[in-house]
Amino acid sequence: MACILPPNSVAGDGERWTARSSLNEYIREAAGLSGTKVMCRESGCGCCAVTVTIPNPLGSNLSTVSINSCLCPLLSVDGWQVTTIEGIGNDKEGFHPIQKRIADFNGTQCGYCTPGMVMTMYGLLHSSSQPTEQEVENNFDGNICRCTGYRSILDSMKSFAKDTSIAGGGLIDIEDLNKKLCPQTGQPCKDHSSNGSLNGAAKNGAAKNGASNGSSAHPTGLHLRYGGVHWFRPNSLQELSTILRKCVDDQVRMLFGNTSAGIFKDEGPFEVYVDLRGVKELYDITVTETSAKFGANTSLTSLIQHLTSLKDTQPGFQYFGHLVRHLNLVGNVLMRNAASVAGNLMIKHAHPDFPSDVFTMMEAAGGKVEVFDTKDESLKAYTVQDFVMKVNMKGKVLTALEIPAFEPLDHFRSFKITPRSQNAHAYINAGFRFKISQEGKQVLGRPAIVIGGVNNKFIHAEKTEEFLRGKTLKDEIVRDALALMKSEIAPRLTCAVLRALYADTTLLEFTGNADPRLASGAPNIQRPLSSGLQTYEEKKEEFPLKQALPKKDCLAAG
Repeated sequence: MACILPPNSVAGDGERWTARSSLNEYIREAAGLSGTKVMCRESGCGCCAVTVTIPNPLGSNLSTVSINSCLCPLLSVDGWQVTTIEGIGNDKEGFHPIQKRIADFNGTQCGYCTPGMVMTMYGLLHSSSQPTEQEVENNFDGNICRCTGYRSILDSMKSFAKDTSIAGGGLIDIEDLNKKLCPQTGQPCKDHSSNGSLNGAAKNGAAKNGASNGSSAHPTGLHLRYGGVHWFRPNSLQELSTILRKCVDDQVRMLFGNTSAGIFKDEGPFEVYVDLRGVKELYDITVTETSAKFGANTSLTSLIQHLTSLKDTQPGFQYFGHLVRHLNLVGNVLMRNAASVAGNLMIKHAHPDFPSDVFTMMEAAGGKVEVFDTKDESLKAYTVQDFVMKVNMKGKVLTALEIPAFEPLDHFRSFKITPRSQNAHAYINAGFRFKISQEGKQVLGRPAIVIGGVNNKFIHAEKTEEFLRGKTLKDEIVRDALALMKSEIAPRLTCAVLRALYADTTLLEFTGNADPRLASGAPNIQRPLSSGLQTYEEKKEEFPLKQALPKKDCLAAG
């Protein structure tokens, strides 16, 4: 499947396809393309992954990423290019190199996860045509296999890396990335791009049309109505303001990636849905010597990319590297490609007990948000804590997140304690910002100690912050600070001791005052690249009997 979905493509059955319908439902039930699977509906397994090319409302380059189709609202894909496993290769026209290689490496057993694996890799190669093995492995933090085992799957995918030493591997030429393999020669077919081609003529033209649909085709925005439920996609902050004023008495859900639906499944019902992807002002990014400001529609993936590029541009941004490390632990790649900065903070606003890593990091770093009030069209700045705890967002829109530059003596660290190293909510997370003198480890001013996951009201360890003001970080001072912090934390009754212990551990790690015998537990775990080897005996004199040959069914094409 590689198509542009105009708004009238689902208008023929307003009862079946509504504002609540997902892209996955449409792909499987209307388009009849069952290669795209569905399982958890939580962005947790990756079997529903598809690759999408999204027009930028600002008119800049198209963005091609892989996302979870199970959480993506059907009506939000107006003007997008949607590519499924069927769109990149099949047994009649030839298979894509990714499809072929995962079969050659025996990377499939039941095959249920395979289409999602293939489409996740397809999206990566479009965003980074020469990834490293580590980048490839990191890219699959949202894909689960329950039977084959990851060694053969990751070997097949890492064989596309520029630093691979895997036999049978190698980079795909950028010209061949979107071409299928000829069934006769096994080589990329000349002048023949797949239906899912990003650079081929078919897809390029479609994408241009999609960009037009995404902006100028709806100069006054988009408004659809299905069964009494309204769907809006405004093109500007002014249009959004008008919509929210008209719908002031309705249950309104503003969305960008809709990834929160995988966490909180019983919200609603909503009478009005507002798709924010078309609002141009929410994409603005402004960088000065004192801060970096990101529009609310900045995806978490885009935020990571921008922070990575900014951390070496000036001394005040060097701590962005710590933010990037922590952001890479938020959800998974498929989720981060779809989720926005504002969306994550709005989840925390609506559900104060949600252990948002973005909130904890940004509050500790001294970040601020800008909120637009549609009543008087005013724009106000709030600390991240005040935004979550004090601001009534009825008729208001979060428009930007501002992250400050640090001074030379500022130090920042953040931690996340989770049941798994990837794709998991935090048991507890913490962020620390201290201004420490060059001599003597003296704390200058009041530090910030932010701890998430304790309860829905606890944010700062205020008594501990005040106690540490002006203190020198000696062993006895840190011990007193730990005792004070333990006394002021009011954990949930369940796992109370464990959560308090985690909080103590993060402070010890930050200050560097842990027992030397426990020092190896302080640094962040650097997991090496996974590897494995399977050996078996071959009796070539008996071939083709007992010869290992990939089955045709292994070639995942739907």
